[in-house]
Amino acid sequence: MSVIVWGRDNDYKVCTPYPPEVSNGIEKIFSANKSAFQNLGRIQLGPFSPDYAEFSIDTAIMKQCQTSSGRRFAVERSIMGRSSALAKGYVWEFEGDTQSHWFAYDISTMTYLEETYSKLMKRRPKSKKRQPIVNMKGHFQMQYVIDVEKMQQTRADTGKVRNIQRRPLTQAYMPDQSYPWQSPLSSGTAMNVPVFTRSSLKRRNVAASGGAAQQTAGTLASKQQPTPPAPIAAAAAAVNQPSAPSAVKKSATKKQQGLGSSQQKAGEEREPLPLENKIRIVTKKLKAARPAEEVLQQYATVIKVDEENYGSNSDVDTDEETEGQENQHCSICCDKLSTPSGYGEGEASANVVVQLKRCGHKFHRLCLLEMYKATHKNESLQCPTCKLIYGEKTGICPAGVMKWTILHGASVAGYEGYDTISVSYHIEPGVQGPEHPKPGQPFFTQGFPRVGYLPDTNEGRKVLKLMIEAWRRRLMFTVGTSYTTGSSDVVTWNEIHHKTELHGNYFGHGYPDPSYLANVILELADHGVTEDCL
Repeated sequence: MSVIVWGRDNDYKVCTPYPPEVSNGIEKIFSANKSAFQNLGRIQLGPFSPDYAEFSIDTAIMKQCQTSSGRRFAVERSIMGRSSALAKGYVWEFEGDTQSHWFAYDISTMTYLEETYSKLMKRRPKSKKRQPIVNMKGHFQMQYVIDVEKMQQTRADTGKVRNIQRRPLTQAYMPDQSYPWQSPLSSGTAMNVPVFTRSSLKRRNVAASGGAAQQTAGTLASKQQPTPPAPIAAAAAAVNQPSAPSAVKKSATKKQQGLGSSQQKAGEEREPLPLENKIRIVTKKLKAARPAEEVLQQYATVIKVDEENYGSNSDVDTDEETEGQENQHCSICCDKLSTPSGYGEGEASANVVVQLKRCGHKFHRLCLLEMYKATHKNESLQCPTCKLIYGEKTGICPAGVMKWTILHGASVAGYEGYDTISVSYHIEPGVQGPEHPKPGQPFFTQGFPRVGYLPDTNEGRKVLKLMIEAWRRRLMFTVGTSYTTGSSDVVTWNEIHHKTELHGNYFGHGYPDPSYLANVILELADHGVTEDCL
């Protein structure tokens, strides 16, 4: 029986298979989300095997991404015929520079080796037709001669010899139920997942299957199929088990109206989805900003410092005394308001104290001016004590596109029966503008497009709308130093957390998390994005 094998390209641009546990894990996710696979975002491979903890697959571009290096390799989904080594339950490997450290050959090389090995086993020991040598010269830039009888690989130009092995797999790859009549990807599904169709396999692998692909489905169905080995039969039984909750069927009209297909309680009113599912922001030429003194005058009033009101008083009750202590010091410079600001010591203006109009917190005027100049360039002001925002806060996120879509039939843990909202962000590298830390210098992007997931509940839809508003205000990302990689001048999250794991919670960025939606609403409010903005 043919099997489904996922793999990624190596440095020679040829596909190396993932081990069965990783390949089967990817296939289960693919089988459960065929129509929306490209919108799933990142699939973390760590839950399938600890050896792949720092690797993920970006389904939008079908590439494997490495967290530490940022390197990307194309990912392929292959259908391997029953005459292939992987379908038989074997993998061909070569020994590395460290003894007993083995590496898998690419899929195409395995095909050559298995074909030669199979022919060798059919010949008598003294037959002149025994040909144990596979000459790989010129094959995908490989300069090797491989002897499948001695189990050795020799480099043609240097003569270096390595051991090879044909190792039995401890776990079978997932069988392909549709082979050879039809590949799951050849049925009109609009997916950017390449099927393994190299010319070498057309010539050798399909021919080795007895030309089965040329026979009709009726002829093949009438022939008795061989009983598959136990591991493959077990894998076949596993693939027939449902791997995700079934979606509740709704009419196409409701989906077009943005109602999704999630379950809802009787009488529950559904929060409408946003009308736009693709939101683009552009960096416009900044208009001349008002002077900082003018902005500060709009939000704060000058008060007179009365030193008698800032002394200790044992008759003041605890709450009042705490509030007095809070107002006694400038929370920016941490000095007493009765003393001059360190930014203008010796000048008369250093003694001026201002009070914000709405929250009432007091600061040295010069301290507040310096803070505004350093952190705010958008004529808004955020109180450093209580975080109350004056004006409309905007950020410095570079130009890009935000998209969202409904993943019908896919549920995150804790919200079973509900669909999932996939939110993706697309930003390209560019040059920093006047609002950025290093104007004129390049900025870089790592891990884009980035994808987050929300449950398609009323609260999830509300969070989606708030995230769209934050994106419009350029608050979702910023330019600076990445806390994860330590890289500078990169686009990073701006303290609005997203759940980036659709399946599982391997890195702590997935579900279940019953407090996530409430927490992210508070984070958005810290940026001035609340329900009042909708």
